[in-house]
Amino acid sequence: MKELTMQIQHNIFEELVENIKITVQEELEKIKESLSYSKDEELFYTLEQTAKILGIGKQALYGMNSRNEIPYCKRGKKCFYLKVDILNYIQEGRIKSKSEIEKEAQQALLSVKPKNRSHAG
Repeated sequence: MKELTMQIQHNIFEELVENIKITVQEELEKIKESLSYSKDEELFYTLEQTAKILGIGKQALYGMNSRNEIPYCKRGKKCFYLKVDILNYIQEGRIKSKSEIEKEAQQALLSVKPKNRSHAG
């Protein structure tokens, strides 16, 4: 009887270990999949998704495409936008703060070399 109890415990333990292995493998696969889709340079958005991100209508985005204001890819009649290009487009419209402008002006003034003026007589 004692041997049977030990065998049952051993089987339960083995089954538990196997279930843990399977669960860990499944979770690792989920993590792997989520990481493979998180690369900015590989993530595309449709025209509709991009318009929503930018807070504009589809027609406005079509206009931006025709004026080459935003990079896009076209396959057939569909337009696609890289996430990194959308973020860069948004970043290009960034307005600098007063302190940033003042700091840049100071750096520009400090980098100007005085001209040598020789007076020939």
